[in-house]
Amino acid sequence: MGYRYASPMQKRSHISFEDAPAMDRRQFVSMLGLGGLGLAFAPTLQQFTNLFAPPVAIGDFGLPQEWSTILGAPLKGYASFLGGLQLKHLSVKQIIEPHLKLRGEVRSGIPPAGMWMKMKPTLLVADQIAERLGEKVDTVISAYRSPAYNARCPGASKHSQHMNNVALDLVFASSPRKVAKVAHSLRDEGKFRGGIGLYPDFTHVDTRGTNANWG
Repeated sequence: MGYRYASPMQKRSHISFEDAPAMDRRQFVSMLGLGGLGLAFAPTLQQFTNLFAPPVAIGDFGLPQEWSTILGAPLKGYASFLGGLQLKHLSVKQIIEPHLKLRGEVRSGIPPAGMWMKMKPTLLVADQIAERLGEKVDTVISAYRSPAYNARCPGASKHSQHMNNVALDLVFASSPRKVAKVAHSLRDEGKFRGGIGLYPDFTHVDTRGTNANWG
C-alpha cells in the first residue's frame, strides 16, 4: 500500500489539548493556526480551554444573586474553582459565605486569584475530617481574611494563616474536641502539615506546612 500524504490541515485536526503539556505553549498556539492572533489571545492553556467550556452561573452553586453584587466579579471565578474540587462534605456556598462578613466597614472579600489554589489542601483536609466523622461540615465560620479585615478581628494573630488563604474555622455536629482529635489523627498519618486549634465553639485547621497546636 502506498504512503498516503496528510496535508498540514489534516495533521492539524488531530492535535488535541492532551498534546499541549508535551510541547511549548507558543508551539501549541502556532500549530492550531492561532499564531497570528498573538499570545495575548491565549495567555495560558487553561484560559484557552475555558473558551470552549460551558458558561457557569453562580446560581449553579446555590449562591444568591446578590452575593455577586456584594463580592464583585471575582466571585464567579472563585466559585467555579471551588466547585471543581468536587468536595463531598461541604458546599461552595458554605466556603464563600464567610467572605461576606463585615467588621465595621471592612469586608473580608474574595482572596486574590493567585491565592486560590492555596486553599485546596485545607479544604481536602476538612473533607477528610467530615468523612471520618460521618457527617457534613455544619458551618465555615472563617476562611480567607484580608489583612484589613483580620486586623479588626478581636484576638486574631497579626500573622494569621487566614490571610494566606490556608485556614478554615469549622463547626460540625460533633464537639470541637472530637473534631480536633480526628484532625490530629490525619496529621499523624502524614495527610497534612499545619495548625490545629481548639476553641469552645469551633475547630481551626490550616495547612501552613509546619505543625502547630493550641487550645
